[in-house]
Amino acid sequence: MVTYNVGLNITAVSEDISSLVHGFVQTRQNLIASTIKVPGLLERRRAAEATDPVTFRMSPGADGLTANFSTSLAQMEAARDHADGLKGGTYSPFNIWLNGALTFHNREENGNKWGSFSMLSMGADYLLSEKALIGLSFHYDHMTDPTKEDAELTGNGWLAGPYASLEIARNIFFDTSLLYGGSSNTIDTAFFGGSFDTSRWLFDSSINGQWTIDDATVLTPKLRAIYLNEKVDDYNVSNGVGDTIDLQGFTEEQLRVSLGAEVEREFHLKNGATVKPSLGFTAGYAGLNGSGLFGTVTAGISMSTENALTFEAGILLNIEGDGQKSTGAKVGVRGQF
Repeated sequence: MVTYNVGLNITAVSEDISSLVHGFVQTRQNLIASTIKVPGLLERRRAAEATDPVTFRMSPGADGLTANFSTSLAQMEAARDHADGLKGGTYSPFNIWLNGALTFHNREENGNKWGSFSMLSMGADYLLSEKALIGLSFHYDHMTDPTKEDAELTGNGWLAGPYASLEIARNIFFDTSLLYGGSSNTIDTAFFGGSFDTSRWLFDSSINGQWTIDDATVLTPKLRAIYLNEKVDDYNVSNGVGDTIDLQGFTEEQLRVSLGAEVEREFHLKNGATVKPSLGFTAGYAGLNGSGLFGTVTAGISMSTENALTFEAGILLNIEGDGQKSTGAKVGVRGQF
């Protein structure tokens, strides 16, 4: 009789699962940083001039597909006034808003499998004056991330906290928010499974403006800094025969500072349509767990028709400091619901 003893390589399993969890948390941080949005005074004023009660956009890119929607009391009231033939420009002190985003991502670690990330955000704010706004926001996110090792990680998280927006000079706005939250996550591999919890907080601040160069040209510059810290608690995984492996938690940080601007020009056609071509760029530095210098160039065009439909299209080029490059395109349509 021949007896085989199969030993458990605890070190190899620990390293593999730890790598999966690190990649999951880091990818989710990137998606949160690029997806999360809290409207300030500039968006509040644009909403007061809106013609659509709900905005919907779909943007396919090189590494995924993003669909998002947004609406607010101010936007719905402005759309109603527009339908009644009334002029916008007045602001209700109190406003509630809602927006959501769904992203399908495909990165090298996924092994050509598509993962998904979604975020639902809501909030309420109050105008202290025409130059000051304060509010509270809540954000819920869900992520599914399959890997080429036949494993899948999923997570549900949240962030909540106050935000403020100030007009510090004519058409120049300072926006800031401080959010705290956490997440609950599961690990499912071929042989081991488990769960882990995190606590996190995010600080986001930006200076942006909207300057009218002439009657048809608008420049929108933006300087942004965002910091996200997520602490993973100690956790363990186990298999079907009762083996348990304890793994040490860690802290993942990301800091991105960027400066960008977009130029948009408006043309009115004889058939009543409005065409707006735009060109923008962003350059910045991703520190801590980031990849160093990065840059983005975008070009787009939108056309609005007399029946309140708006069509949009654009292209982009991203260059990261570690040599990664990506190109993509976006298309969208907005209309009254």
